[in-house]
Amino acid sequence: MKKIINFIKTLALCSFIFAMTGCQDPIFNEIRLEVELEKGSIFGDVYSIIRHGTDIYCSNGNIYKKGTALEDNTHGRWKKVNSPNGHVLKIASDNTNIYALVYTSFEDENDGEMTLESRKLYYSSDEGSTWQECNISLSNRQSTECRLICTNSPTESGRKAYLIYAGKGYTLNGSSVTQDATINGKKSCCWNGSSPVFSTGEAICFADGKKYETYGGRLVIDGTSVSLGRGDITGLAPMGDSILVTTLNGAVLVDFDGNELPFSNLSSTVSALYESRACLALDPTKPALQNTVYASICVEGTGSNSALFSHEGLWSYYPSRGKWNIE
Repeated sequence: MKKIINFIKTLALCSFIFAMTGCQDPIFNEIRLEVELEKGSIFGDVYSIIRHGTDIYCSNGNIYKKGTALEDNTHGRWKKVNSPNGHVLKIASDNTNIYALVYTSFEDENDGEMTLESRKLYYSSDEGSTWQECNISLSNRQSTECRLICTNSPTESGRKAYLIYAGKGYTLNGSSVTQDATINGKKSCCWNGSSPVFSTGEAICFADGKKYETYGGRLVIDGTSVSLGRGDITGLAPMGDSILVTTLNGAVLVDFDGNELPFSNLSSTVSALYESRACLALDPTKPALQNTVYASICVEGTGSNSALFSHEGLWSYYPSRGKWNIE
C-alpha cells in the first residue's frame, strides 16, 4: 500500500510539473532569452536619438555622441559632449546644427515638488563644443506645449529641424527661428526622399513605399489603422524588412503590414514592463538582424511589476552580438 501511495504522489508531482511547464512555457522561454547585462554607459530617461554629420547623438539630461564607422559599431564607445546649463530634454539636428531643448527647475519648499523654472532652446554649429541661445523666448508654464522635432534623415541634405510651440510651427536655422503656419499643430516629421513630411501623430516614417503614422496605440499604414495591443506609440525606426516600434509598453518589431515579428530577445529586455521613448536604426536599408538598432527604456512610478530602475537607459542590438543589451 505504501508503494502505491508513493507512486500516486510521484505521478501527481510529475503531472503538476508538466502542467506548469506547459502553461508557463512562454515565461520560461523569456527567461532563456535573458542575457547577462553589459556594463552600461547611457543611463536614465533617453528621449532623443539623432543623426548629425557622421555621428549619432542621444540625450538623457546630458548629451553623448558616438561614431558610425565600422570600428564604432559595437557596445559602448559613447563620448560625453558639452551641453548647455540645465537638463537637456530633447535634441534635434539639421545638416549644419544640433539643437537642444533645455529645462531648469527648482524644488518648491511648500510641497517638495520640482517646479519648472525656465525653458530655453540652444543650437551648436560645432558638434556640441559650444552653444548659443536661439532667438525665441519660451514660457516656463508647464501647460504650454513645446516640441523639438527633426526629420533625422540618413542623408545630411534631408535633415531639417523644427519647433512646435504653443501650437505654432517654427523652422530652425541656427539662431534663426522662423514661424511657418503650414506646420502649426504638427507633432512629428520625417524625410520622404525629397522633402519633409509632417504629421499630427507622435511619429511618422516611410518604408516599403508606404507611409506610417501613429495615433495613440494605433499604427496607421497608408490610411489603414492597425492596433498593436500596446500602449501609446512613441517612435518608429524603419528598416529594410521591418519597423521597430517603441511604445509606452516596451518595443516591438513589426512587418510592413503591422504584424509582430520576433527580434532576438527584444521582448524580454525592452519589454512591456517599461516605457520606450526613442529609437533609431542605423541603416534603414538593412534588415533588422543585420542592423545596428537602438531603443530607450524608462520606468515610471515606483518600478513595480519587476521593472528595474537599474535597466533604465539606452539599449542596443548589434549583429555581431545577436542580442539586445544595455548600452
